Amino acid sequence: MRTFLLFISAFFIAGELQSQTCASAYDTNFNNDYTATHYFPGPMAIPFNTDITGRIDTGNDRDYYKFTVTNGGTITLTLTKLPANYNLSLVNSNGTTLVRSTRTGTSNETINFTATSNTVYYAFVYPASTKTFNAGACYTLRVATGTASRPAPVFSEDMDVYPNPAVNQTNLVIPEVKGVMQVRVINSLGTVVLRQNTAQKITPLQLSGLRPGMYVVDVFSSDGKTIYRKKLMKNQ
Repeated sequence: MRTFLLFISAFFIAGELQSQTCASAYDTNFNNDYTATHYFPGPMAIPFNTDITGRIDTGNDRDYYKFTVTNGGTITLTLTKLPANYNLSLVNSNGTTLVRSTRTGTSNETINFTATSNTVYYAFVYPASTKTFNAGACYTLRVATGTASRPAPVFSEDMDVYPNPAVNQTNLVIPEVKGVMQVRVINSLGTVVLRQNTAQKITPLQLSGLRPGMYVVDVFSSDGKTIYRKKLMKNQ
């Protein structure tokens, strides 16, 4: 009996922990309004092309997610993995709904929109009714850029690459490591031929599978703010 009770207790604790942790840091107590007027400091800005998880805890829960389009063009908002019947809207900075997606049940919601340059928008997730919510499971929101984009990244040349030219291996010396950074090796045609993650100041790159020629090595943080670029010559 004691073992059974411990099992049940552990089951409920695990469920509670899951409900607490599945929501991302963007779904907070402050994203229930599209401005900071009533819920200071208001919704956090989310990154593009990234899965954002959140919860609808009650029938009156409303989740706003802020994002800014710098260079105008097409964007796509998707709401997937719905644990209940939720809707998705695109809202402007005045709180006006621009587009809605209101499919029934737990069907995915999708919005395609042509965004204006230098404009703030909000992705708005909300229950179809006060009875459609699930405090123990998360949905997934994603704002993907089509032709819309941010300004081209500015690269720093401070990163060292040695040996250069290289044959089978080279080493990257990254000036400042910020969390997990992504390395991309790009050939002369602009194709990414090697991709790996690193959290180390010195990172070896295996080049044995690459053809001889000139390449570009890009390294950047997950937020895209720390970016390094260096040319690399591959011999033999």
